[in-house]
Amino acid sequence: MPASLAQRLVGTWFRSHEEDVSGRLVFRPSDYDFPPARGRVGYEFRADHTGDALGIASRDGWARSPFEWRLRSGTRPALVMRFADGSEEVLGGISAEEGRLEVERE
Repeated sequence: MPASLAQRLVGTWFRSHEEDVSGRLVFRPSDYDFPPARGRVGYEFRADHTGDALGIASRDGWARSPFEWRLRSGTRPALVMRFADGSEEVLGGISAEEGRLEVERE
């Protein structure tokens, strides 16, 4: 039985801006062989539907912003992340396959 979209999301994903195409952002797993870059942003999704947005910190570390996540189904699946301050970020048109996560550019 194939893994559900929620199961395929679990893990740490970093933006692979070199692969962005046609209004879609591409993310790869943290163990992907990325070309050199001055830092990458990403997301960590855990099976308990919590996670962290990973930004670039000023001292070579990660700036983590915790959130809770859920999938919104429909004709255009979306990932909704709710942060501690009550704000939400929505990644629309989401698809996840082995080793590749894509979302529509907002």
